[in-house]
Amino acid sequence: MADFPKTKRLRCKREFQQTFDGRKAVSRDFVVYCQPRADSDNGDRHPSRVGIIVSKRVHRHANKRNFIKRKIREACREVVLPEVEQQTTAGADLIVIARASVWNSDLTEFDRALNRLTRKALGSREQTGAKRA
Repeated sequence: MADFPKTKRLRCKREFQQTFDGRKAVSRDFVVYCQPRADSDNGDRHPSRVGIIVSKRVHRHANKRNFIKRKIREACREVVLPEVEQQTTAGADLIVIARASVWNSDLTEFDRALNRLTRKALGSREQTGAKRA
């Protein structure tokens, strides 16, 4: 299993709050927030980062929540982040929130569903709905 380094993760409260101000895409199983990162002054590209939230509403047992997080992390590493890197010039910050219905869905479809939602969140604001207050 490949590593998911700290440079590709949202870690502090401020980073999460800034990303929540971005665009939002919603499906039955996930909510994805996306905030494009600002270009750096020296022309370096920032890596895209992901924050994953799986609450107790999804499942009361921590091992089940961690299983969902591992599946989301794998989908982000293999499919979602490379897609974001292609679509943006400076990268983007993403927050993936699992909903309770994720247990009723096909776990093999995580990458496709997350990729579709991420593309929607990176798109125009009219398609994705209102900004979170």
